[in-house]
Amino acid sequence: MSINIIIMNGRLAAAPESVKIGERTKTKFRMANKRRFKSQGETREIVTWVDVECWGPLAENVAEYCVKGQEVTVRGRLAIESWEDKEGNKRWSTKISGDDVIFGNKPREATEGATSSQGFSEAILKQAMESVGVLMSKGVTSEIAAAVTLEKINKS
Repeated sequence: MSINIIIMNGRLAAAPESVKIGERTKTKFRMANKRRFKSQGETREIVTWVDVECWGPLAENVAEYCVKGQEVTVRGRLAIESWEDKEGNKRWSTKISGDDVIFGNKPREATEGATSSQGFSEAILKQAMESVGVLMSKGVTSEIAAAVTLEKINKS
């Protein structure tokens, strides 16, 4: 059995970009995932930039409702693509092929009276990881556990 599932939370680096391909819509965006930690008594931060691609009705909703700086939680699959550049060098790119996107807080400029999302990301991730862990310990596959967890988060 092969498992390929990823859940990541972060903020949009720019407005999503959409394009029609035949009858379907494809939307791409880049998100920043921040991890804070202490090292030698000093708080440090690492930012991981991740490209996300989604299709169909999800892509249309992301394009219509998401803005630069908005918090999102994405569930999907890790996709690695390879190609050759003009000089013949092998290149790779990694992205998330999104199956679900939970829309979080928009930046203060986008909505009046927005509140800080401090703690929101950690709460969602903690809840998601605990829920997935519990379900998987009961023999549920990771894909179903993640889907059930996202459904719970969406309803809360």
